Amino acid sequence: MSSFDRRKLLIALPGLLVLGAAGCGMRPAYGPGGTGGALRGRVRADDPQTREQQQFVARLEERLGPPQQAEFRLSYEITTGSDVRLGSGALRDSRSQIFGRARYTLRRMGEDDAEIERGEVTQFVGYSSTSTPLANRAAREDARARLMVLLADGVVTRLLAGAPG
Repeated sequence: MSSFDRRKLLIALPGLLVLGAAGCGMRPAYGPGGTGGALRGRVRADDPQTREQQQFVARLEERLGPPQQAEFRLSYEITTGSDVRLGSGALRDSRSQIFGRARYTLRRMGEDDAEIERGEVTQFVGYSSTSTPLANRAAREDARARLMVLLADGVVTRLLAGAPG
């Protein structure tokens, strides 16, 4: 009579997962042969005009590196939606959400200024309101900063997925 041995399955499972991932053609963006190196230090974003754009560009440069040998130009347009109040009864107006959208275009710098990629990323963040105006303002500004980080991370993810070789 044979019995099922869970220990053998648990020992073999990590190996099966590695073999399965290797067979799907997926490569780590920053691993050997990955697309992360193709854009590192080579993307120059348009100059920011607002505080939100400064936060967005700072996060882009944190993820892609400062533009030392810029070969690509990233133009972007950021829009944010109005706060949406959530809650019911006594909790009304205690929670808010801010929606944001980043439209971007990656172009090769040079004579042809050829478009490499175009896309759009949307995100939202929430924050809690309190009883003081100063705390509310600080919470709203923090939420907007977090939104810019999320939008920039989304753009970087899309750029790395379609990075030129």
